Amino acid sequence: MLKRGQFYFIAAFIIIALLSGLSIIYTSIKTGNENVDINEIVKEIRYEISQLIDNRVIAGVNDNQIADNIKEVSAYYKNRHDLDAIAVYGDESIAYIINSTAVTRSIPISSGSKRIVKLQLSNEYEFEMKENHKNLYVIALREKDGERAVAVE
Repeated sequence: MLKRGQFYFIAAFIIIALLSGLSIIYTSIKTGNENVDINEIVKEIRYEISQLIDNRVIAGVNDNQIADNIKEVSAYYKNRHDLDAIAVYGDESIAYIINSTAVTRSIPISSGSKRIVKLQLSNEYEFEMKENHKNLYVIALREKDGERAVAVE
């Protein structure tokens, strides 16, 4: 008689486990990529790159290697957020224009008393390269559904 009660108890336990397992599977959902504001992304990119530059300068790494590391950060954001991140990094003597695929060296031109780098995308952008320290500017471009969003930091 006691074995019969154990059988019903085990059978009830198995049925409850199956039903709860099915309800967990049934209520699961999938989420798509979140739509993050491009202005927030460009701030994040600038912060990441500035931390990278600080760490590399402290370690004594040269500007060419820093530019290659910035290119890797740009490639990461291209894959993660489907946008083009372009960084302008350098000083008054040389500037690096960096995106996810290439590093281009440029010499800032004089414009009055300032040294600037011009960058031609859909619009022309000018960045002042100040003396005696490294400058960093970041542009993020995203084209989605025929709309183009641009953020500069």
